[in-house]
Amino acid sequence: GYYLVDVRDIPHSVWWPCAAQDGTHECPFMVDTLPTYTRSGDTSLSASDSFDAYNCSTVDESGPEDVYAVTIDSYGTLTATVSCAEPTVDIDVYLLDADDTLSCLDRDNATVSAAVSPGRYIVVADTYAEAGTPRPGPYDITITLE
Repeated sequence: GYYLVDVRDIPHSVWWPCAAQDGTHECPFMVDTLPTYTRSGDTSLSASDSFDAYNCSTVDESGPEDVYAVTIDSYGTLTATVSCAEPTVDIDVYLLDADDTLSCLDRDNATVSAAVSPGRYIVVADTYAEAGTPRPGPYDITITLE
């Protein structure tokens, strides 16, 4: 028989091995503890700053981002929530079905959620820029599959 493989479901590390997960598009943080994954991050320390605009929003996200890769093998609802304790920090969250700004499934300043089928998804914690000034800093993220 034949099988259809979506190249977007194949991790970058297949072609470019990562020495360590650093939250970049090439070496994203791997979400490996579903049904619940939590992590504290800080976009002021992020090594990635390449996604500035998405097809599902007109918001300026020109600050640095952290990238999370989620591979699931069942149907369900994938939810990601970010929270920022410091009032000067503004991190938004995006759910993508590929590592591409044109593949946005949902966007919010706190929580995104979508019905998903088996495959690879990308969650991006991206720094909002207010009047052209990025507002990076510490945040907490929780990713769940129900």
